[in-house]
Amino acid sequence: MVILDSDTYVVSVMDAAGLYQMFSPDVYRNETLTPEALAFLNKELASDVELYYFVRQRFYLSMKKALEYRANTNLQDNEFLRHRIDN
Repeated sequence: MVILDSDTYVVSVMDAAGLYQMFSPDVYRNETLTPEALAFLNKELASDVELYYFVRQRFYLSMKKALEYRANTNLQDNEFLRHRIDN
């Protein structure tokens, strides 16, 4: 799952193997992050625990805000995603 907040962070996810990031151009169309920038971010997140937790915290705050927005506006899923991408 990828959720990008207003500062265009890629959310890192922890699985059994450790840190990794998933990035979907279908979800994020603005192409702010180049493949090189994404690779750099992945490396930094994997090597910097404080940065990882900072990004994870931003993800939770962004997700909470987005879910509250959706609950208050009764948007369908595709409209909800479009709002998150455009704003």
